[in-house]
Amino acid sequence: MLINTVILFLRDALPVFLLLGLLWSINPHWKRWLLHGLLSGILLLVVIFINVASVSEWFEGAGYELLQMLLHTLLFVALIAYLTRPDLTHKMLAAMTTLVLATNGTSFTIYVLGYWAHQQGTPALSVGTALGVGICLSIAVLLFLALSSASLLWRRRVLCLFVAGQSAGIAPLLAQVNWLPEQVQVWDSNALLRDTSEYGHLAKALFGYEATPSLAYLLLYALFVSVSLYFAQRASHSEHRATTIKEAAQ
Repeated sequence: MLINTVILFLRDALPVFLLLGLLWSINPHWKRWLLHGLLSGILLLVVIFINVASVSEWFEGAGYELLQMLLHTLLFVALIAYLTRPDLTHKMLAAMTTLVLATNGTSFTIYVLGYWAHQQGTPALSVGTALGVGICLSIAVLLFLALSSASLLWRRRVLCLFVAGQSAGIAPLLAQVNWLPEQVQVWDSNALLRDTSEYGHLAKALFGYEATPSLAYLLLYALFVSVSLYFAQRASHSEHRATTIKEAAQ
């Protein structure tokens, strides 16, 4: 149970910690977006958790998967809005926090609450939770420190890879509800890096690594990466142009 709890943290909680480290490196004025994002995310998570049984019955049993697809899509939309609308920066950072927390937190919450209900599992779950939080927090801090010396454009590029990896999760969800034909694995890189290993979980959480990706996953991932990187580059050029004009005016 202890190992399962740590693995669950790496799979479901680590993306939340990584996103917070990323956003904090991009915008350190955390009071303007972090508190709103966390509170909204927890509220949305609670609503989904309470209604998960009824939601799962929607659309002939595909309701929960469709809800997850919607959240993944909104995450990508929030990223593009952040890159194209500077006046919405804090709102979109809060929105991305909310969506990632809600998307990754449901299964995590079900697991934790389910095992906390069993008294025999409490000690191992407590130790596993402490280890999981410590590992996720340490990785997020290391990511924050690594990006602190990088340019804003590079921080945004890393954010684009992160969001693309999260949003490309739409592909396996479509396959689960049989909205995609049976997908053939394009390659198998388990010999190099298993996505169930510690480093595999980190690579998957940070930029959507899949050891056995389908063609649909690769196409969606490539689309999300190329579109978001384009807008990140354009935002950088616009800001540089504005700074140049301001300096010339002075």
